[in-house]
Amino acid sequence: LEHFGLPELVRLGGRAAELARAQTREHEAQTGARLGVTAPEELMSLRLSFACLAKSGRVGLPEAHTMIRGLDEDLDPQDEEIEVLLEEVAERLRVLAETPMGAMESTMSESATRPEAPPPRRSLARGDTASSLATGVGGAKALRFDGYLALLSMIAGCR
Repeated sequence: LEHFGLPELVRLGGRAAELARAQTREHEAQTGARLGVTAPEELMSLRLSFACLAKSGRVGLPEAHTMIRGLDEDLDPQDEEIEVLLEEVAERLRVLAETPMGAMESTMSESATRPEAPPPRRSLARGDTASSLATGVGGAKALRFDGYLALLSMIAGCR
């Protein structure tokens, strides 16, 4: 600290934040590509819709209810059903992250046996483990942006 002045520390913090953002965008692009979202404009549009829906930066029970009601007003799943759905999305992403790009289509279409996922990796870009399912206030489960992409992919596959 004695070797750095305030301007140097501010620049260092800015560079660290810039690196973390770049790693996050790279992870999002890879996840999008694995889910069939390859156009940067489409990914940006989905990122904006995520930002509008998920004010806290995560899709939890209220946001998932909103998404489902937007697709079909007659659907009104219980919170427990949505929690199971969020866990399924997170599991699908864990498997997808460990699947080579060439083999991803068979993994996404298979709902039967899935390979055992290795332990989660640490990542500066995501701030904790590679899991896209986070636990929020009061133990509520919520998805980050990559989970939102996978949830949209699963919903689109059911329609």
